[in-house]
Amino acid sequence: MTGTVRASWLTTLALIALLPSCALPLVSEVGRDEIDLARFPAGTERLACETEDAVTLRGVRVPAADARGVVLHLLPRDMSLTDGLRGLGGFRETLEALAAEGFASVVFDYRGVGASAGEVDATALEADARAMWRALDSRPDATAGTVILRGCSLGSLAASSILAEARPDAVVLAAPVDVDSLKGNALARELGGFLGAVASPFFRAPDLPTLSESLERFAGPTLVLLGEDDELLPPEDWPEALREPGPERRVATFPLDHESLAIRFYGFEYGEFSGRVAPSLLPAELEFLRALPR
Repeated sequence: MTGTVRASWLTTLALIALLPSCALPLVSEVGRDEIDLARFPAGTERLACETEDAVTLRGVRVPAADARGVVLHLLPRDMSLTDGLRGLGGFRETLEALAAEGFASVVFDYRGVGASAGEVDATALEADARAMWRALDSRPDATAGTVILRGCSLGSLAASSILAEARPDAVVLAAPVDVDSLKGNALARELGGFLGAVASPFFRAPDLPTLSESLERFAGPTLVLLGEDDELLPPEDWPEALREPGPERRVATFPLDHESLAIRFYGFEYGEFSGRVAPSLLPAELEFLRALPR
């Protein structure tokens, strides 16, 4: 993490003594105020949906010729559809790669992120995710083919909110996190082991289903991409459902940390001396998508 981000966490730590308990800062206020369609493939249209507490979330739909279905993207922290993950290239290429496989894409920003209205609020992740699903479910995309949830990092928590009440046709999770271990691992990564332990009682994790519960609840085709060096979900914290994948659940592992896997999932990768836009989707995801029923 950068010095600026680390400093913000230390500032937060200094202030938590004034609060009885505060939510983990899961969502970042990133992105641009406007959606520039020129940054997206041709034919992209603007979307908007409203949460149950009347906050307008803004997004886009990217079309696919001869579409097999649609992907609902549930984005990681530090990402906005308006400028990608940390402003790096690759987001457009990811959407184009999915379109080439026959999948349209629907992407919304969480509240307070990018062009969406409201203030950043980690406790509203469930409400935001369910509003995104309702918006997708009301479109012709939802009945015209396969509907896939594609959640990355924080987006895996958003996916768990949707899976608690809805059934997509398939799920892809990259660098997922688990509410069982997220608080301790996140604070240890950002503040160090000692300060993380001191701060832990003052923070609360989101009240959402665990990763195990979500995987057990959804019996359809599932792909989970895991980083072997992931600080937020290290191998010792992988739930049993990921250690013994079944016929409908595939697991692929990579020698990457959390951030590197999330970045690669959205079309950018670091080489030995520099970074570059990745040429395609990860092979494991391509294989998974091509194996889905038509």
